[in-house]
Amino acid sequence: MRFIRKSEEPAELASYRSYNNATYKNFTENQVLYNRVKQQLIDDQLGLCCYCGTGVELKTAHIEHLQDQHSNKSQQLTYSNFLASCNGGCQQEHCGHAKGHRCLPVTPLQENCMERFEYRTSGQVDAKLDSTADRDAQAAINILNLNTVRLRNQRKAALSNSGLFDEGLSVEDIEEFIELYSSPNEQGKLEPFSQAIISRLRQEKSVLQRQLAMA
Repeated sequence: MRFIRKSEEPAELASYRSYNNATYKNFTENQVLYNRVKQQLIDDQLGLCCYCGTGVELKTAHIEHLQDQHSNKSQQLTYSNFLASCNGGCQQEHCGHAKGHRCLPVTPLQENCMERFEYRTSGQVDAKLDSTADRDAQAAINILNLNTVRLRNQRKAALSNSGLFDEGLSVEDIEEFIELYSSPNEQGKLEPFSQAIISRLRQEKSVLQRQLAMA
C-alpha cells in the first residue's frame, strides 16, 4: 500500500451524479463514463493497484469503494471514495473483492500508510513492528488478504528481479534507488510492487547505518 494523491473529480462524473436516477449500478452500465473514470483512477495511482501494488489497466481493475456504498449511499458516486483495485486473481481472493463491505483501518489515502508496512525477502508483508498503529496495519493486511501465495510469490520475484539485493550497496546507492523506484516512468507508471522494493531498501539502509555507526 502506498499513498495516493487523487486528482480533481472528472467533470463528467459530477454531471452524471446530478441526475435524479443516478446510481452506481447505472453508472457501471455506462461503459464509456465508467472506463473514463476508472482510467483516471489508474492514472492517479501511477498504474498500480491501490492495495497490493501490482500493475493494473482497464481490463484488470475494477472501481473500489473505500467506504462501502451500501451503508454509505451518499458516497456511492463520489470520486474521493473511488479507488482502482486489481481483480484479486482468478479466484478474486485479495484486495477489493476480498475487502467486500468491511472498513479499512489503514487506507491508501493516508499519507503515512506506506510507512506502516514492512516487506520480507520471502514476499511476506507485515505491520511495521515499531509502529504505534501496528494492529490497524495488520488488520488491513488481513482484510485485504495481502499474503496470499500468489502475492507473496509476485513480490518475492519483484525483489529478486530488481537485482538490488545480490551485492552490497552503499547508503548513497540505496538513496538513489529509493528515489528511482519512487518516481514514475515516462508513461506515468511506477514499477509493480515498487513499495516492497522501497521497503526492503529502507531496511537495508537502516542496517547499514547501524553498522557504520558501530565501526
